[in-house]
Amino acid sequence: MLILQAEELKKTGRGIVAPLAVTGGAFSLGAVFGEYMDSLLQLVLKLADKHPQKMLNSLLFFGSELLNLDRHKEAITSYDQALKFKPDKDLAWYNRGIALGNLEHYKEAIASYDQALKLKPDDAQAWYNKACTYALQKNIDLTLENLKQAINLNPEYREMAKTDSVFDSIKEL
Repeated sequence: MLILQAEELKKTGRGIVAPLAVTGGAFSLGAVFGEYMDSLLQLVLKLADKHPQKMLNSLLFFGSELLNLDRHKEAITSYDQALKFKPDKDLAWYNRGIALGNLEHYKEAIASYDQALKLKPDDAQAWYNKACTYALQKNIDLTLENLKQAINLNPEYREMAKTDSVFDSIKEL
């Protein structure tokens, strides 16, 4: 059965990975494919070149799975490929920002959050993560400016910020 699905995936871009994107993360590629993740990533990227519209959600899902496995560089590759086909996909920009931030590429992470926010300016989580990134750079003014935006959109972020250790560095300044 798995071999047949893999053949279908190679031919059409549908099969193993595409339906998994619909599950909303109830299924972990890493748990099932473990040591084959590199090969699977290459297959997904190759299929995305041939079938960009069919593979867009799979690229986003695969990037999220890679983020969950702390494989941030590969996740960025997946998001970059998705953005190549759909540059207005705010979720790809947002998740790309997370991956870049985890790699401590803060300026690039902020640029990705900025792109996400251009597309979806009411995304409180993107404003919050951007504030976190500025806090890691010890930029108090921009941290507070972005945190204020997040709180205005979702007041729950006020309480979250009080206990989030990422803001400890600016509390000391």
